Amino acid sequence: MPSRDGSTCSTPGRRRDGLEARAAGQPGLGARWITGSCRSGLPLVLRVAGLRGGDLLPGPPRMLRVWRNLHLVDALVCEELNAILGARVGCTLVEHDLLAWVFAAPSQRLRMLELARLLRVTPGGLTRIVDRTVKAGWIRRDRPADNRREVYAVLTDEGRALLRSARPAYLGVLQEMIAGQLAGADLAALLDVSGKLLDRLRPGSSPGHDQA
Repeated sequence: MPSRDGSTCSTPGRRRDGLEARAAGQPGLGARWITGSCRSGLPLVLRVAGLRGGDLLPGPPRMLRVWRNLHLVDALVCEELNAILGARVGCTLVEHDLLAWVFAAPSQRLRMLELARLLRVTPGGLTRIVDRTVKAGWIRRDRPADNRREVYAVLTDEGRALLRSARPAYLGVLQEMIAGQLAGADLAALLDVSGKLLDRLRPGSSPGHDQA
C-alpha cells in the first residue's frame, strides 16, 4: 500500500505485518475492524462481521463483503510481494511495478504523469520512486528536444534484467497465495468474474501488465 513516498506497501514486513486488528469502540460499530492502507493511499477500514442497522457503511451486505474481501486480499498479497521482492531481488513492489509499466509501454518509455496515474501516487511521490530507480540504473529520464517540459521514464538494460530476475519470486507469491489456495475450478471462475468486471468498468482495457 502506498506510504508517503509512494511505496506500494506500508511496511516491508511479512504477510500480515501491515494489517492490524482491533475491537471497535465507536458508536454504532459492534464488530471488529481491520485497519491498514490500500494501494490508492486511502485508509483501509474494513469491517469483518456482518452489518446491522445504523452502521456507518450502508448498502447491500453482500456487496460490502465482496469489496472488503478484495481490499484485504490485495493488502495481504502486496505485503508479501513487497517482502519477497526486497529480500530476493533488492527492489520494492512499487519499484517493480514502475519498471513493469514502463516495460509494457510502447518503446519502453512512459510519460511521468501517466506513470503517476498508473501507480496511483502523487507526482512528488513518483519523483522519489523514480530517483531511486535512476540511482539503481533501472530507469533513465528523457526530455524530448521539442518539449523540454515533458519528462519520460525509459527502461534500461539493467531494468529489464531486474524484471527477469524478479519474475520467479513474483509468480511464486501469486502461486502460493492465490492459486495455491483455490481449486482449479475456483481459480478459473475467479479469472472469469474478475475479467468480466474489469471489462465492464473499463471496456477494451488490457488485463494488466507483464514482465520481461
